[in-house]
Amino acid sequence: MENTGHQIAIAALRDKRARIAGEITRLSKQMKSYQQHLKNLDATLRIFDEGCAPEAIRPKRTYERFRLFKPGQLGRTILSVLRKAARPLPVADVVSGVMAESGHSEEHRAAIDPRVRANLDYLRKGGKVSREDVGQAAMWALIG
Repeated sequence: MENTGHQIAIAALRDKRARIAGEITRLSKQMKSYQQHLKNLDATLRIFDEGCAPEAIRPKRTYERFRLFKPGQLGRTILSVLRKAARPLPVADVVSGVMAESGHSEEHRAAIDPRVRANLDYLRKGGKVSREDVGQAAMWALIG
């Protein structure tokens, strides 16, 4: 029997569902482990400080860092994008160029954008790029 587009889509959806269900199972096990660690810490706190109310301790927000570029790669890619440009570019165009050159998909834009902005400022302070303010927008160009 020949696979139709419909059958392929169903197979892909089933596979995606199986992966998500597996991830939920893994995360549930991890959460149970963390909950047990938390109970142990609470008990230890109460041993050392009888009046302690561990549940009153506010949780800290955790951050997961994504390594999208090797050290120095982002700066080199930004310089390459600006070198290829025939004119100064707004940040959005620099970000798009960096994503295209580095092979990152659109889903990474939110993570890449602030890194490009910070790196452009770093490169400006190092005398490698210039910034020209045009109204509310900044245009970036390679120096030299």
